[in-house]
Amino acid sequence: MANTVNTLQTRFTNTMKTEFAEFKGGRLRNLGTKQIGKGNDIVRFYVSKPGTTSTAIDMYASGYAGVGGDINKLECSIKYNYWHEKLPMKDVNSTSLTIQDQLVRSGINSLKVNEDINIASVIIGTSGLTPKGTSGSGLSAQINEFIGVARLALLKGQNALDSVTKVAILMNESAYEDFFSDDKTINSLYTELSGVKGGAPNQFHYCEIIALSDSVLPSGKVYFVPAGSFGFAAWEDSAYSDATYHPAQDSMFLMAKTSWGAVVLDPASIFAFKY
Repeated sequence: MANTVNTLQTRFTNTMKTEFAEFKGGRLRNLGTKQIGKGNDIVRFYVSKPGTTSTAIDMYASGYAGVGGDINKLECSIKYNYWHEKLPMKDVNSTSLTIQDQLVRSGINSLKVNEDINIASVIIGTSGLTPKGTSGSGLSAQINEFIGVARLALLKGQNALDSVTKVAILMNESAYEDFFSDDKTINSLYTELSGVKGGAPNQFHYCEIIALSDSVLPSGKVYFVPAGSFGFAAWEDSAYSDATYHPAQDSMFLMAKTSWGAVVLDPASIFAFKY
């Protein structure tokens, strides 16, 4: 029994170590301005407002004022995301605990998806987002304005400091179903899909669509999130996994964790589109 337990523990931790070496988080992480937290659960992002220039300079002049723009200091808290499961040994013995195993793949996917959910919750809970769209009117009825907002969001994404020209469109699954059921959206004059034949469309006019469950993102708004509009932070080398055997319950406890933190840096560049 001891050899079996040790083998399964080693197999699980080695599998997760390999996966975490390539772990890039969810789909939203890559749009954020990134920082690594080192020994502290608070990371600070410094955001400079747009500056101007002048045709002359005299730093000794009475009433001198710089042109570099105000600098805001924004704090971002880092937390852990945990995936964990307790399995009776009779069930553990029937699983491989390698990356091909459905349980392991489900755990990795849960960490990715819930990272997106956590970042999205920070974004939609931030005040000062730019309102767009019309309440009481469906998405398909506002298709032209929707496209215009997508293009404007892309323009803002182009101005991100890391030069990532990318925008995420956050919508719930019901809105996604309704949006891609409309003739205007399906028509090639209005839609540009991902090009992945046989797969669900995950792009619209070069923006990446991230559809979250209705329980996570209530109906009524779609969010356009340009690259660089929020900050993402994590602890250095924080991904960790473990498998422990508990003889009193003859069960194996599997655990994996990653860290995350998010803060909106430029609320006005994120569009909250009403429908």
